[in-house]
Amino acid sequence: MSFSVRRYTDAHAPTNRSYIVGFHGGHSWYVKAGKATSDIWVNRVTRHHRIARVHRYVTTGLWVLPWLDLSQIHRAETRVLNSLYTECMRFAHSHAIPEEDRHGFQRDGEYFIGMHFDEVEPVAEGIIRNRADRPM
Repeated sequence: MSFSVRRYTDAHAPTNRSYIVGFHGGHSWYVKAGKATSDIWVNRVTRHHRIARVHRYVTTGLWVLPWLDLSQIHRAETRVLNSLYTECMRFAHSHAIPEEDRHGFQRDGEYFIGMHFDEVEPVAEGIIRNRADRPM
């Protein structure tokens, strides 16, 4: 890949991984969360990177959840998406962004518009810490 990975865990397990990748372009940021079950996660992230690059975005960070059993990956992705959504709302509320102006901090499926990778990495790491207490 032509972008640097700031953090990832166990890059050798290619499938059954949930990931978060951050992008920046111009004055705009976004984060994409996803999973790779049958596909190799590096290929999925590379595709997202290429699409972003066409729109003049650069990859700012990557986080990959350690390998999970296939039966756990869908719950893990849901946990990641819900945690990111909660952080998105917390950020908007803590910065007193009025409801009508929160369009810059919105969720569009697996995309979180207006979120910076540095804001979501601690959320992702929290999922790892909680994993021992509450199995996926």
